[in-house]
Amino acid sequence: KATIKKDKFTTRSLGYGFVYFDKAESAQLVLQLNSKLWIHSRPMKIGPAERNSNIFVSNLPEDTSEEEI
Repeated sequence: KATIKKDKFTTRSLGYGFVYFDKAESAQLVLQLNSKLWIHSRPMKIGPAERNSNIFVSNLPEDTSEEEI
């Protein structure tokens, strides 16, 4: 599951979101690919979120959908 954070007044993307994994191991695999993940010709910046099975993603283009990440 993925969520993109949006401005509560304009509903425009804030350029970051979260990806939720069922297993922490899956999140760790994605974190190892950090420099190889691109979306809409832009590199995604990723890092661990609060829980081990989630990752934080940023540098997302405004028109990125949750399905794409």
